Amino acid sequence: MKFKKLYFSILFTASAICGYSQQYPESMIMSTVGPVLEGKATLTQPINYTGKVVIIDFKMGASRFLNMDGLTSSQRANANAELSLVTIQFENQAFLVNDLNDAMYNGVKFQEVKIVRVVNTLQGIKEVSSYKFNGVIFSSLTSKSFHGGIPLNEATFKAEQVEIVTKVYVFSGPPLTTSMSWNFINNTGQ
Repeated sequence: MKFKKLYFSILFTASAICGYSQQYPESMIMSTVGPVLEGKATLTQPINYTGKVVIIDFKMGASRFLNMDGLTSSQRANANAELSLVTIQFENQAFLVNDLNDAMYNGVKFQEVKIVRVVNTLQGIKEVSSYKFNGVIFSSLTSKSFHGGIPLNEATFKAEQVEIVTKVYVFSGPPLTTSMSWNFINNTGQ
């Protein structure tokens, strides 16, 4: 079995970086049921054999959390607060690092999608949430045309499971960097 890995990422940076004054080692790892990740993606015309994926619609939601029995009261409160974030939408571009020849076919599964979200509050707290989606499947293709051997497809996608890790920091100085990074890892067998 031969595996090919595909990585592409989006990174938003909003402000300058500074140091931390203290770190609180609180974290939580949970799973949701669902589809919790769904949206649409389009592969545009490649330039110099490097394609571009445009995320034209994206929604993230969670209906309920699992594995909360071991959480502290503080962690449980944070988990309940996450339930209010039922939908996240954005429009942006993801640039391909590797070839996407077969990645947009119906039923191709992206085994991992990791999202790191950094949030700054007025109270000087930096919240880092890492979302790991398992079983992301591209499906419902609207076309299967090719350009230079690379398919130009629009596809919907969804994830079957997500793990959330939240860590809270206290910082001093100017505002921290606020960023979101998306890493799609595709393993396809030959």
